[in-house]
Amino acid sequence: MTGEERRVGRLFVGLGGAFGFTMSCFGAAATVAWVTEAGLSPTQLIAMGAVMELTVLLTEVPTGVVADRHSRKWATVIGYLLFAVGIAGSLSTSFVVLVAAQVVWGVGFTFQSGAPTAWATDQLGRNIDDLLVRQARVRTIGVASGAVAAGLLGWVFDLRVALVVATCSALVTGLAVAVLMVERVRPDPATRAESPWRTAADGWRATTRHRSVRIVMAAVFLAGFGSEVIDRLFVFRLVDLGVPRVEPVVAVAALGLVGHGVTWLALGRLRTGDDGSGHGPRALGAGLAVTAVGGLALAVAASFWIGAAGFVLYVTARQTVRPIEIAVVNRHAPSNERATVLSFHGQADAFGQVLGGPTMVLVAALTTAPIAIAIGAAVFAAAGLVAAAPAGSE
Repeated sequence: MTGEERRVGRLFVGLGGAFGFTMSCFGAAATVAWVTEAGLSPTQLIAMGAVMELTVLLTEVPTGVVADRHSRKWATVIGYLLFAVGIAGSLSTSFVVLVAAQVVWGVGFTFQSGAPTAWATDQLGRNIDDLLVRQARVRTIGVASGAVAAGLLGWVFDLRVALVVATCSALVTGLAVAVLMVERVRPDPATRAESPWRTAADGWRATTRHRSVRIVMAAVFLAGFGSEVIDRLFVFRLVDLGVPRVEPVVAVAALGLVGHGVTWLALGRLRTGDDGSGHGPRALGAGLAVTAVGGLALAVAASFWIGAAGFVLYVTARQTVRPIEIAVVNRHAPSNERATVLSFHGQADAFGQVLGGPTMVLVAALTTAPIAIAIGAAVFAAAGLVAAAPAGSE
């Protein structure tokens, strides 16, 4: 491996840690600040989340096209700078400003969602399954560090300090990418000359050309649909089961850290290879099945500890399947439309969440939280069956 290849690998893996820290520090501080300082109601919180998911759904492909036609490097830089603006906007207590900040954050997310993977793959000229797994492990460390940082800063100083730190982290990451990321392989001039619609259409055709990619896209949509209810109701369910001896926020944070630790260990043993034999989708199917088991355990638990074990299993499996999804899609994506194809992957997840959120919230309102969570787990099981379908011709 040459020195340039090592630099590309280190930067790509390091971006995982920076992304994890920034998003976790922001998320941990903002979700508390929105309730305790901005005084948002549950309806406003759900509405704000829906706006963010809709923003991601609408902008994933256009921003992927920009990265493919112009520059993966500068798409990544723009993404992190928009992150900084969106996080800084979360310092406000105005609902309108907070919604606008979520829109900016969502656009920033889509700018960088596929661009770094497309950049690293084309710079190295090979499949980067190994780097995707390494990046996922480092991201897990970043997420845990960001959560701890937000908690300590919010406790010792103020939640606003944690949001400022997250803003600075996004800015520094964007500036580091601008300085350190080198594009020796640039987008094909022919791609830049063609219509953006043509680039998007070519990317869509690439997602339907290979059976493995079609399977992953369908499974990702279903997983996004099922995840919303579990992600929104797991705290309610754990509290309802009765948190022993500590404050609920402490218990949830501790379980999150345990989940990240187990995820780090699981990723160390993960193999994502998809050589056309269908191994990648089958590995994805197994991971989604484990996710379903974790969600079901949370739903039917008769005690806090069983529910907690189910939650940790859910978190671990949910985070472990993501590099498998990206590896399969990235392996089959043409170089000229790679970021666009990866954006279709992100769009499938966002589409599932946009549809699943309101649907499953309605189910929870008409039934009970455990029933809604169990249905979400059943959707994950269906996603696992789709992914594990017998291999056929590409």
